[in-house]
Amino acid sequence: GFAVGENCIVTNAHVLDNPNNIVLTTYAGETHSAYLVGYDQDKDIAVLGVKDVKFTPLTIADYNSMNTGDDVYAIGAPKSMAYTLTKGVISAKEREIGKYKYVQTDAAINEGNSGGPLLNDEGNVIGVNTLKMLDSEGIGLAIPMTVVSDFLKSLNIELDENGNLV
Repeated sequence: GFAVGENCIVTNAHVLDNPNNIVLTTYAGETHSAYLVGYDQDKDIAVLGVKDVKFTPLTIADYNSMNTGDDVYAIGAPKSMAYTLTKGVISAKEREIGKYKYVQTDAAINEGNSGGPLLNDEGNVIGVNTLKMLDSEGIGLAIPMTVVSDFLKSLNIELDENGNLV
């Protein structure tokens, strides 16, 4: 997951083994207890709160400025290799699968990348890495931050124009 506010983390719902006992580990190796703020299994989004800690939030990218062919970077922990960065491009801005739209990328997304950010060239978040197509190579999908922002608003959590919690 990644911070969208000083004490607010966004990740995928499917990465939570036990929503009643959430422990997260920072890049520095510190562990923190977290609590569930909101959860939508169908959209595969989970929002976590963390007490007594201040994270540096990532800025949310302007969705309208994204284009097919733009460089993107996926961060995650594929195969337990923590803080791995892969590079690719936006293959499709609004790939429709079932009833949802995703940002499609050819950046390597594997088991362990789930919940991590998909970033643009400026280091701003454009999506939440969520899945890859198993029967093909180079088709990774991320939940657009517009969907995440709408979910945050449904929880009465709002982000300002810089992508920070209001």
